Amino acid sequence: MTAKASTSYVLNKKAIQHYLIDHDLTQDDFAKTLGISTSYFNELLNGRRSISLRNLFSIAEETAIDVHDLVVEVDE
Repeated sequence: MTAKASTSYVLNKKAIQHYLIDHDLTQDDFAKTLGISTSYFNELLNGRRSISLRNLFSIAEETAIDVHDLVVEVDE
């Protein structure tokens, strides 16, 4: 019997980067808007940290990007 690979989700880095560029924002600017540290936001963008639903919905609200478009599936 083979083990099924687990699936997890990370922030869609490209979608966030496009938003930041289009709105002339730095990661630091956007992290402050969200009320999180720049280092934590960077870790979220690079898939090194799991994102809470609270932060995911905050990002969706600030960017007006659908939650489904803010995450991408990754195989572990």
